[in-house]
Amino acid sequence: MLGKIPEEVCVNLLEKYQAEQKQLTEEVEQLETKLNAVKQDEDDVEEFIKRLKRYTDVQELTR
Repeated sequence: MLGKIPEEVCVNLLEKYQAEQKQLTEEVEQLETKLNAVKQDEDDVEEFIKRLKRYTDVQELTR
């Protein structure tokens, strides 16, 4: 097993590696997009709860 790998095998392995890298990069981008959406949803819920708490403790009705 000492020696060089055939060029065809090397090219094939390189192509598979590049395809896998591209797929993983796309997957990371998708996951980051989903994570940002979840974080935005959490922030929106927290803001809604703050506003809700502010208006549930009304002591006096005004116009």
